[in-house]
Amino acid sequence: MPPAEQLYAETLALQAEVSSVREENAQLRVQIAWLKKRLFGPGQGEKQDRAQLLLQLGELEKLLAPKPAPRPAPGGYASAGLIAWILMLAHAFGRFHGGL
Repeated sequence: MPPAEQLYAETLALQAEVSSVREENAQLRVQIAWLKKRLFGPGQGEKQDRAQLLLQLGELEKLLAPKPAPRPAPGGYASAGLIAWILMLAHAFGRFHGGL
């Protein structure tokens, strides 16, 4: 079993990856909605002027701006839930392997 520090690092890396994928998914959904609106039009009787389109483009650019990477927990410690999980594993490991 990997040490607790390695599990913590892997957990942080996976959390960052999930966050990144969710952001990308949201950005792609916004782009698809914008492209659909441009392709199929805003609807019957509605017209958009150049200023409205530029405003929408500005909103898209804000969404696509790079975001700072998430920071690890303060002091480099895991959340209470992760600490409890690690302690539970250590206890179970000790019970089955004659103590730590």
